[in-house]
Amino acid sequence: MSQDYPNVEYLVVDGGSTDETLGVLKSYEGRLSWVSERDAGQTDAINKGLKKSRGEIVCWLNSDDTYEPGAIAKAVDYFNANPDVMLLYGEGNEIAEDGSFLHRFPATQRFDLWTLTYVHDYILQPTTFFKKEVFDTIDYPKEELHWCMDWDLWVRIGQNFEVGYIDQVLANSRIYSDTKTGSGGIKRFKEIAMVMRSHGKKRFPLGYFLYGVDSIETICKGKWPFLYNVISPFFFYARKILGGIQANYQGVYADKWLGPKASLMLAQGKCTKKIQFDIEVPSIENHLPLVARVWINGKFTLESFISTSGRSHIIIESNIISSNVFEIEFRFDKHFSPDNDPRRLSCLLHGITYNSD
Repeated sequence: MSQDYPNVEYLVVDGGSTDETLGVLKSYEGRLSWVSERDAGQTDAINKGLKKSRGEIVCWLNSDDTYEPGAIAKAVDYFNANPDVMLLYGEGNEIAEDGSFLHRFPATQRFDLWTLTYVHDYILQPTTFFKKEVFDTIDYPKEELHWCMDWDLWVRIGQNFEVGYIDQVLANSRIYSDTKTGSGGIKRFKEIAMVMRSHGKKRFPLGYFLYGVDSIETICKGKWPFLYNVISPFFFYARKILGGIQANYQGVYADKWLGPKASLMLAQGKCTKKIQFDIEVPSIENHLPLVARVWINGKFTLESFISTSGRSHIIIESNIISSNVFEIEFRFDKHFSPDNDPRRLSCLLHGITYNSD
């Protein structure tokens, strides 16, 4: 209620609470709309609100979470400045049961569909805002999902539309052992695996092991604390090993470098005939000529010979691609390791351009 954006429609969808919830809702009569009735679960309640909402931009806030002051106005300003963006998310905090600050949510990064599909859900749900018109193209959140309905929705939006990121804290997510996420156990892990497999081609992506170790550790800590104290070093080293793998798993780095094997997942733009990758090959001894081989959806598609250093282009004719979403894997025949940098690097990726000519 303290948000400073004037055009907000507040809808509260309650699952038939028998505590003081109805009294609280009635005290805000005239300032919000609400319904209190038995539902088929959280996703059913979310969809009731989404379908009833009249705004161009929609979002949902679970009962434990809070917005930062000015969050909605910042989201609206971003959408106005970036009209092609359909989903926006930002940074967020994790807070304790009493509302005190714990830490910044550590996983948030700029949008990358491949990482979202194969590694982890780095989008903190309460920081998200999206345009209701996405549901003219894709389905509403899937009601058969109990833990990953938001993750699945972000992937499906990213497969069809442009996604934006704002480097500002927009919301707070409350963390404690009794939350649905914290108590999901093996059922939650199985749902995570199902969602990753439904959107990607890898049966055992890295995310399968990251969430698997996390789920087993949470179960051991809760059910067998003595055993957990004995085997806790195993979880420490497992996370350390998986973290090392994750650092180079995709081969695409935040500073624009590509490793000798680099993977991307792209949504094909409407009326796009070709996709152009703007790369730069460094002037390093024995690094040229550089051969780039390209696989699309697991099939070898293109071989490009780069004989000079500097900027050049790798062009893929997208009319040879039958699917709307496709995976691109680059494999370069040479790499180098800079001083004081453990990575193996091949070239820089400055940008990707969709062309309709």
